[in-house]
Amino acid sequence: MKIDPRLENIKKYPRAMQSYVMTLYEFVYEIRPKYMLEIGVGWGQSTLAILMAMKANNFGKLVSIDHKRRGDFLSKRENYSDLGEYWKLIRGDE
Repeated sequence: MKIDPRLENIKKYPRAMQSYVMTLYEFVYEIRPKYMLEIGVGWGQSTLAILMAMKANNFGKLVSIDHKRRGDFLSKRENYSDLGEYWKLIRGDE
């Protein structure tokens, strides 16, 4: 299994449980879903783990829905802009 080295950074975020983030990454990597739906983005740990697995597979699209103004972390955090092609964010105010 190809593991994105940035996954280690996600596990350092507050409230990100190491086993949870890695399990989610492994699940998406192994199952290779064409589409996934995420309800609530929060701090983005799950979002990033899913997107990294999709990028490793070069396959899949994550659609996230959030009622708050969240989801700018791809542009604000270092080295995550390459994940954008696998993600569609729908905000509640759109």
